[in-house]
Parts: sequence; structure tokens; C-alpha cells
Amino acid sequence: MFLRLFRFSCGLAGIVLPSASSAALFHDHPWLPPANYYASAQGLAGTQLDSSLNTIIRGHTVISYANLPLVFRVTDVDPENPNNLILLYSGQSMPASMLGAAGPSVWNREHVWPRSWGVGDNGADYSDAHHIYPCNAQVNSTRSNLNFDWTDPTDVRTIAMAPGSTFNSRSFEPRDEDKGRSARAILYMATRYDGTENNTVNLRVGNRPNQSQFTFGWLEALLAWNRMFPPDDYELRRNHQLFDGVVVDGRFFRQGNRNPFADFPELADAIYLNNTAVTFGNWRWRHFTIQQLWNAEISGDLADPDGDGIPNLIELAINGDPFVPTEVQPMTWTVGEDGGILISHPFLRQAELSGLSYSVEVSSDPWIEDSWTTLEIADAVEDIEVLTDFVAVSSISLPAGSVISGEHLRLRVDRAFPITQEGVAVWDPTLAAANGSIFAYDLLDTSGWRFADWFGWSWDKEFPWVYSVEHSWNWVVADSPLSVWQWDPVLGWYWFTRDSYPVLYRHDSSAWYWFDTTTATPERSFFSFTSASFVLESEF
Repeated sequence: MFLRLFRFSCGLAGIVLPSASSAALFHDHPWLPPANYYASAQGLAGTQLDSSLNTIIRGHTVISYANLPLVFRVTDVDPENPNNLILLYSGQSMPASMLGAAGPSVWNREHVWPRSWGVGDNGADYSDAHHIYPCNAQVNSTRSNLNFDWTDPTDVRTIAMAPGSTFNSRSFEPRDEDKGRSARAILYMATRYDGTENNTVNLRVGNRPNQSQFTFGWLEALLAWNRMFPPDDYELRRNHQLFDGVVVDGRFFRQGNRNPFADFPELADAIYLNNTAVTFGNWRWRHFTIQQLWNAEISGDLADPDGDGIPNLIELAINGDPFVPTEVQPMTWTVGEDGGILISHPFLRQAELSGLSYSVEVSSDPWIEDSWTTLEIADAVEDIEVLTDFVAVSSISLPAGSVISGEHLRLRVDRAFPITQEGVAVWDPTLAAANGSIFAYDLLDTSGWRFADWFGWSWDKEFPWVYSVEHSWNWVVADSPLSVWQWDPVLGWYWFTRDSYPVLYRHDSSAWYWFDTTTATPERSFFSFTSASFVLESEF
């Protein structure tokens, strides 16, 4: 069969590529909770985590239903018009003064968790602002008490006043901008209300909605929206304002609790998929503390907290532990006696939940990032071996000649979710085997170098002293062949790149030289671009 070596399951060793998540923290914003707010939930999962969060956020100060329109003037204000509100499901900007009962020209209060699904008139849930938003009254009426889910494309109805939001007789699908916050409002209600407080019932979410049992749906879609659409500044700021309090017309309103799923979207999968799948969310919550989740230098896709050369995104992709050096290689490739290639790599069995995709890339000039392309091979044979409930191994057999001499392979992992915070990293077995050496791809080309058993090979990271026929003993310091600093007993520090050699930059004289490679120690010859003349080694 023809196989494009790409799987979408919908130090230098771990070379990384630029991504949105590598440049910024997932939790890099000014509306963080107090440092110890969720301390008692740390290390928990499943029902224990859900129960702990309930204890943390219950007992809030009730803001009356009548006062919510005042609160909205701060929490849902249009940043471009302080007299208007931004409305849920439509993104419409409407004057705050246009509060009304019905019709397309007014807005009213939308209970994201419908009242007919267990929210009464007298309990704290009735006016809980974490699930009540301003909404166009006609759109609110259209949504009615429908469950949330992806709308069936064969049975879809649009809403003129809410472009992007759709519905049918079975469910309602908010526009993308509101999917995440709608899902997190529902998840909040299911955690916040367990029926133990006066005038409330036990609210639950599931994939079998049942109105008489107050089980709202659909959980699978809610979890997907929570993963795909992260909290934006509006949602994060609103969450903090309800916790911290707002002042409107000289009056102070404070609910005093937070939506945990806005603070940490990872919590949803940690509760509902703890024992059934490995996802970006529950993997992060399982392995990092709250403080570490706030620090991209530790928990970011490209961080490597255990220093084993495998960045976090690759660790996730193989269900590794980012704090325990792993002996499992993210990818291996070997050449058989017949010239055939065997490529193996582990992968998450439900990788599509995190938007993870795996591909094998090939390059004949591996230091040049743009040279890597996806390997596409005819007559490839793939074998899948299930290792655990969460991980399987793909073994791909390629015919002889699929990879020619001088070409190198690596594994690439892309993460599509959360949208706007995508990530990508690669695992290069050649670089890993050479301990990140700049000579990793040139181990077979030893011309010009001498080696001695007592100091190791030239690529040995611990012993970078090397001997060159032309330059005598040298000390090499480099992060890549594009930036090589070298110490020469005569020249001092000089700098060159693979592409510019024998043009050298001498550090102590701040001058460029061209090295005449026809000369050798003890009387090498260098041309100074500064003085436009040749300089002999004895003259340095």
C-alpha cells in the first residue's frame, strides 16, 4: 500500500519548532486565582477532584437576580462602547439599557444551564452569575432548554441574530467564540451543585441527557469544546471580577467564588476522563503542580524538566512522565540486511482528543529546518501493537531504497488544541544518540580530525577538545553548526559556521579573517579583511 507517514488520531535531541504555546504561558494573564485557592485539589482526579472543587467553590455570596443586569455592565461590557453589553451566542453589542422580555431588539438573562433542567427559583443556582449571561432575547428563546452538542449537518437550522450558532430539535451549538465558555459554565454548574444546599438539586452532565434526573448533555461535546476553545481575556476577566467584586454606581457586588474550569481547563478531563483516556488536559494536571502549570519554563510544550532531551509535548505523545527520564525512545529506525527500513514509535490510542498528529519526516540536510518533509512511501506496511489501555506502537516497514544514504528521519508531533495555542515538537533519534552534538550528522565523515581514546570522540559533549590537522588542539563550543565558537591557542577565540568556513571571526581583535587552507601549522596564513593583507601565524 501507499503510506504517507502521518498519523492523525482525531536539547537538540528534541529539536523544537516555533509555536504559539512555546512563546506564551497557557496561564499567562493577570486574572489568576490566589496562590493557594486550589491547593486542596492538587494531586486529585476523578470524583475526588470533583468533590474537592465543590468544597472550594460552594457557599458563595448570592447576588440577587434583579441585580445581575448591573453586574453585567462591568463583566460583559463592550470594550469599544462602555454603554453596551456583548451578548452570548451572537457577539452582538447592545445598549445595557435595552433589557427586555422578548424580541430581537432587547436582551435578557440567559441561564446557560436551563432552569427546566434543575435550576429552581429560590436557590443559589438561580442567580449564579457564572452561568448567566446577557443574551439577545430572541436568541435566548431559540436556544430554549436545548442540550449542547454539535449540530447534525443533515438537520441544521441557523439563527439570523446569531451568525455561527445553529440548532435543531435535539440540541444547540453556540458559535465558536462561545463554545468554550458555554461548556465551562455547564461544567461549573455540575461541580458546584450537588444537591446538599437548600433549594438546589444534584446537577450532572452526561452523554445520556435525562431531564428528570437533571443530567444535562452532551458531555462528549462539552469536553471537546473545553479542549478546543480556551478561555479568552473576556472569560478570564469575568471569572475574576465575579470572584473579586465589581463596583457599579457606587454599589459593590461580589459573588466570591471562581469557575475552576476557566482557571484550569485541564480539570475537566482530569475529572471525566481520568481512567479512560490520556489527554492534553488530564496529563498536564496529573504531572504538574498548579505553580508549575503557571510556569511555561516547566510545563510548556517545549520545556524538558527532567533533562532527558524529550520535550513535554513528545512526553505527552507517548504518555511519558516529564519528571522521570524515560528509557522508551519516542522513535527508532533501523536498516535491515536487505536494505529495508523499520520505523517504530509509540502513540496515544485516543490522540484525537488532544488534536495530536504524528508524522515521520526525512531530510538530506538536517540542520536546515526547511529541508524536512513528510516521508511518503509506496508499499509501506504498518503493524499496530497495543501496549496498554492508553498507548500503542506503530511499526512501519519500508522497502529497500525508501531512505537513501545520507538521509535522516525524525518524528514530528503536532498538537491542534487548544485552538490559538497550538504546539509542535520533533524527536530526532540521530541527535539523541549523539547527545546533541553539532557533529551528529557527520559521524562518518572524520576527515581532518584525529581522535584519542582518553578524551572521546569529537562529538562527545563532555569532552569537546578536538585535534585538527590544520588547527592543532581546539576547544569547540556550539549550539548548532550555524554558530560555532572555537578556541585556538594562537588565534584565541574565533567564530565560524559550517557554511562560511574558512572565513573566521577572531574575538579578541574583532576582525574577520580568511584562512588559507593550503597552509598548516606551525605557520598558517590568514587574510585580514580589516587590513586587506595576509597575516602569518607567528605574527598573531
